[in-house]
Amino acid sequence: MSYQVQLLKGLFKPYSSSYQLRKAEMMSGFWKKFIVLLLLSGLIHGISAYFGINNELLSKELDSITLKEFEAHKILFAAGQVLWGLIVSVMSIYIPALFYWVFTDIEWRKMVVIQLFVLLILLLEKLSQIPISLLLGLPDISSPFSFGIIAQIITKNEFLHELLAQITLFKIWMMVIQYKYIQAMSDRNSKLTVLLVILVNLFFIFVITFFHLLQLEKLL
Repeated sequence: MSYQVQLLKGLFKPYSSSYQLRKAEMMSGFWKKFIVLLLLSGLIHGISAYFGINNELLSKELDSITLKEFEAHKILFAAGQVLWGLIVSVMSIYIPALFYWVFTDIEWRKMVVIQLFVLLILLLEKLSQIPISLLLGLPDISSPFSFGIIAQIITKNEFLHELLAQITLFKIWMMVIQYKYIQAMSDRNSKLTVLLVILVNLFFIFVITFFHLLQLEKLL
């Protein structure tokens, strides 16, 4: 049986898609979809950089450099953001797939396909942050799609602000997708699958939180 990688079907029809993926002996369309998602990632990160989102470090240098130097820095910042978007996208596919592959009986290549659907959700989340930042002036930590706002209300702890800001509706959607595919394609107990998905994602949430805190320290 051959499986054709279809991103939208994979997101919105996970049960039928997971059944076909489990039975598949051959897969097609992976590299095409992979390249498309990488290009989208670079484009979205580039648009974000073009509008000056998350470039607080450059803004602090505005008074100490010339306009020409500032424009050059903006170009370098945008190029760096595009490159970072590509790197993060590749990591978002292969690193979680490696974790799940180790702890389940799902084939590596099929686990990578599942992570393509996850990457699409992450790109939708990144895209949603652009109008929120431009129209509402809200940073990522205050996104209405995350628990960061609640954290800022109930505590002054900066670590909890960043940690809960990483828990978004998109991330929950992502975990649901991972659970549905892993549960449908493996012989694991459903409770163990839930635990695995939660633990893997919590690990990455903590890693991302520490990274953001280190970046904030560099801006001071």
